[in-house]
Amino acid sequence: AALAAALLQHAGVSIARAQGLADEKDDLDKTGACRDVIANVCKFVKEGDGRIAQCVRNANRAAAARKQRSGTTNGCRAEVARFFRGAVRMAPRKKPPFGNGKRPWEKAEFQKSMFGVELVQGMRKACHKDAQQFCPSLQGKELLVCLKGRKKQLTPDCKRKIFRLQRDQAEDLSLDLPLLEACTVAMEKFPECRAKGPPGSHRACLRGKGDALDEACQKELFRSEQEASEDIRLNLDVFSKCQAELSEHCKEKEFGEARMLGCLWDHSFKDSAGFGEECRAAVNAATVRGVQDYRLDFRVRNTCTEDIDKLCATERNVVDNMKLSELFRTALDEDDGFESNAGQVIHCLKVNMQRLDSDRCKAEMERVVRIQAVYLAADPVHYKACKSEKDMYCANEKPERLHQCLRKNIKHLSPACMDSEIVQGVSERTDITLKPQVMKACSGAFSKFCTDISPGEAALIRCMQDHMHELSFPQTCKDELTRDMEAAGHDWRLKAGIAEKCEGELTRLCPEEKESGGGDAILCLRSKFDQVTDEGCLAELRRDVKQGSMDINLAPLVKEACEEDYKMYCSGVVPGEGKVHACLLANRAHLSAACAKAEFDFQAIRSSSLDADGPAMKACGDVMKKLCPDFAASDPLVWGCLEDHRHDEEMTSACMQAVGDNMKLKHSAFFLNPMMVRECTDEARSLCADEMASASKKDFRSNGAVFRCLVKSQSQIKNQRCRAVVARKIAQQAQDPSLDPELQQLCGTDIQRFCSHADDNLEQCLSKHIEDLSGPCREKQRKMMVAASGGLAANATLAKACVTAQKKLCGNIASSGFGLRLSCLLEHMQDDTMDPHCREALVYEQGKRAKGLEFNPSLKKECTRDLSVLVSKGKCLHYMGQGAEVQCLTDHVRQLEDPTCTSAVAKLLHSYSADLRAVPGMEAACKDDLRKMCSTVEPGDGRLHECLRNFIHQISNQECKEKVESIRDAESGSAFINHRVQKYCKHEQERFCSNVDPGESRLARCLLLHVREPGFSKECISSLSTLKVTPLAIAQAGAAHAMDELSSFLKKHKGFLDEWGGPTLILSVMAAALGAFAVSHWLLKRRFKKLAYTVDVPDSAC
Repeated sequence: AALAAALLQHAGVSIARAQGLADEKDDLDKTGACRDVIANVCKFVKEGDGRIAQCVRNANRAAAARKQRSGTTNGCRAEVARFFRGAVRMAPRKKPPFGNGKRPWEKAEFQKSMFGVELVQGMRKACHKDAQQFCPSLQGKELLVCLKGRKKQLTPDCKRKIFRLQRDQAEDLSLDLPLLEACTVAMEKFPECRAKGPPGSHRACLRGKGDALDEACQKELFRSEQEASEDIRLNLDVFSKCQAELSEHCKEKEFGEARMLGCLWDHSFKDSAGFGEECRAAVNAATVRGVQDYRLDFRVRNTCTEDIDKLCATERNVVDNMKLSELFRTALDEDDGFESNAGQVIHCLKVNMQRLDSDRCKAEMERVVRIQAVYLAADPVHYKACKSEKDMYCANEKPERLHQCLRKNIKHLSPACMDSEIVQGVSERTDITLKPQVMKACSGAFSKFCTDISPGEAALIRCMQDHMHELSFPQTCKDELTRDMEAAGHDWRLKAGIAEKCEGELTRLCPEEKESGGGDAILCLRSKFDQVTDEGCLAELRRDVKQGSMDINLAPLVKEACEEDYKMYCSGVVPGEGKVHACLLANRAHLSAACAKAEFDFQAIRSSSLDADGPAMKACGDVMKKLCPDFAASDPLVWGCLEDHRHDEEMTSACMQAVGDNMKLKHSAFFLNPMMVRECTDEARSLCADEMASASKKDFRSNGAVFRCLVKSQSQIKNQRCRAVVARKIAQQAQDPSLDPELQQLCGTDIQRFCSHADDNLEQCLSKHIEDLSGPCREKQRKMMVAASGGLAANATLAKACVTAQKKLCGNIASSGFGLRLSCLLEHMQDDTMDPHCREALVYEQGKRAKGLEFNPSLKKECTRDLSVLVSKGKCLHYMGQGAEVQCLTDHVRQLEDPTCTSAVAKLLHSYSADLRAVPGMEAACKDDLRKMCSTVEPGDGRLHECLRNFIHQISNQECKEKVESIRDAESGSAFINHRVQKYCKHEQERFCSNVDPGESRLARCLLLHVREPGFSKECISSLSTLKVTPLAIAQAGAAHAMDELSSFLKKHKGFLDEWGGPTLILSVMAAALGAFAVSHWLLKRRFKKLAYTVDVPDSAC
């Protein structure tokens, strides 16, 4: 009693005053500290039953809402607070009347008997019916406790009054009499919990003491937490810190039924603009605390009653009978010996989510799953089960990444932890809305890529996964999907699709692995892919491999098995677009046994059909529809169709590369070739037993041995279909030597060193590094390149691509040992009539010819002598590396003596003018500038040169700028080198300048001299404007032309010459020359002014 008196004295209420209120006065003293406010604001309020006190308190609240001073003093406000703290203890003046049969609860006498003082204005009238119905014979504080417990059943008016009382009690613990009485000892024990502070601070302080509180106080605090879970306004810690956020983000929501806290959590997690960190922390703490116990989650508590009775009655009994100390201690406590039962009911509901009858309960549990997906601590059962694993494997992970970390280490988890993680993962598996991290990162992508699919549908997550590798897909979304898929890939039960479609096949083929869980079940299914018969499971396995083929992070089991191999051979390879798999395959002869087995089984599925190969599907999806319309992407025969159309006009370079990669893979190992496995397995076992024994290990070690054996034993193959398959592979290797595994064997180290990141095909990459290759590889590669440049007969790719073009453009050229037909095709490469597919195939050959004379048969033949002269004069000393001899010739073209060599070099320079890609090093030097300024410009036909010249002052790469200017200068001095002039002035050359020999700008001057003659096209005139030839030079050409005309005249009139003699001839020649020069100079000045020609000194030997 003494302690209670001391506490009440601290609260400003004396025992004597508290006991005397009922007998003395039931309202504020008009002469006390509030007399001025009463006189000004409440002078018309009838005294009694706390009405004046209510009036003064309402005035204070209204002023506070307007952020104004109400005019009251601190003393008045303290007096109002003391009044209501005392009034809550006042006993009613009368007992409730019974037995009169005249609806006594409606009479004033009954209303007066409810409370000593009305704590909320209008409560007597609003709640008298509810009191009679639900709480008969109860009065005072017992009646208030009863009405709060029946709040869900109260009439709307009474419910509003009770809520107002709850808000008052939340602000002032002294108004909650049961809580005050239960926590008196605790408040004495902890002085800081009775110190003066903002509203709600005393209650918050007590909650923070946890299990240090006595049993009675813990019970009442938990009861107040349950009340606060319904409405955020009762949780002052959140409500006071989130006023701005409520107004900004939740203004359309109604208070009550925990709606506002849910709204705030949604927006706080999304990092909404203007969301304060103080509010965010308070919201997260309240949200996590709420889902740790079903009794603290208003929505679960009220919507899942029947499902809890049906499915989780045992767990409910355990939780409801928890020790009071457990109400404030969960698995989050650091006491390892403590066992808490908190969270069992919600965990049980999560386990049984698919069995819930109530849609409302299921919706609330989905909300709980979303919260627990972000915070492991929000599920005490799960947290307790995985505490040691969390500390061992995920100590440095952020809270929102703990689930992903645990899933990546799932094979190391204890059974209890694994089961809990599987429950959470299965709950999230097919519904992207239950993956808050993904929803947060991908919200903007849904409407762009998956417009017709609503959030929550299982198809949405599959749609996002299918689009995630597109160029325009948001990187943040792609990264989050990758993390989610990588984590799920460690256990078959977590993988959407496989979990639903492959359970039966797992039971049949991999029962032990299925039972043990983890990734072994997936590895087992992959190794027995050829035994899987269920079409749905086959489709899901292919889809799984397709995703992993794009990014090894999405094939986590292969990544895990190959971790050390990756570090050793591919550490510099950035995952994506299948690059890591390509690196592992390039080093397959050196892989560890575990890595080789995992990668082999993965590649066996990948090679089975186009839809199992992500990079190939991306490159060939559209091509397949055009060239192979009768095949589905899932049909194993579609690869054969694409191989047959590999060199067709409509085959893109990207698809050609993908098809080539697939062909190399299938040529490397018997069991990576589905058609050969299907048709030749029996023959191979009979004829190639030793090779099959090695190949059956499925570890890449056989290196094509079975195929080589079948080739040697071809005459003994009885199965005609097998014979056809083998013959097809033989033909493919003849057409493309890179399919020969021997190339990989001789060049493996070089491929790893120079071509591990190559986007081009391997042969082209090796040719780029020809001088840096090891001896055996360089020798083999150079022979292949020289042979391919020596003629179409040795260049299967060009021979197939250019069948039509060579007949149409080069049919009159006889085959020779100097590649004349191939040179002819290159000369006509930019012609409008050139077959586009042939032109595309010629790009590589064109670039190769800049790398050395040996790849230019005609240049080597014609320029050997001139090159020797240049070398002897020391002109080629500073040229090093690939293409040094060719570059020396092109840079000294004016000094060449042999006209045939000059012509050959000029042709090469013309190819530089026609296509930027033909210029040694220019494409690489200008890569960034081309992407920035010319990304929409199609290569070839001089277009990229023209584009770069238009932006010459914006070019950032100095080497690129120098090359642009160099090609421009070469073009400007020679009509023969200038691609535009050659293309657009062909007719004009034949008509006006057919007898003019190229060289020393003669052709350019001739064309410009006749530019005003009828028959010149606009295109030709425009192209001539790029030439740098002065009017003087053209006038000289005109004079020379006049001299030629005069000479012709005199030859025809020889008698005239004999009669008049030499003087007349000399005078005539001089007059004609001077006249022609003057007229030409005058005319050309006018023409140049009109045509805006560039004027410069002649600067070319051509």
